[in-house]
Amino acid sequence: MDAFSQFLQASNVYFNFFSFANVLAFVFTFSLGVFMVTLPNRSKSTNQLGFAFLSLSPFNLAHVFAHSYYGPEGAFHRLVTVGVILVPFIHFVQWVLKYPH
Repeated sequence: MDAFSQFLQASNVYFNFFSFANVLAFVFTFSLGVFMVTLPNRSKSTNQLGFAFLSLSPFNLAHVFAHSYYGPEGAFHRLVTVGVILVPFIHFVQWVLKYPH
């Protein structure tokens, strides 16, 4: 266990409140997305909401990297978050449009 903590300190990986909060958000959005996509007899709006949560989970995972890694490479999470957030936004809009039906 001591070697693992030395590796984390040598690699500039420090877990704090924000990284654990984003791990929790990742686990929640991913499991909720899997649950909604695997429901039997689901509607089109449930499909869109499930896909929105599934595609939102990499966004949260990129924030885990951003909050736990301290180094110049930690800024590259922005490439993931900016590119990935457009997909859940499209699915949320589709969910709003298909919800009443």
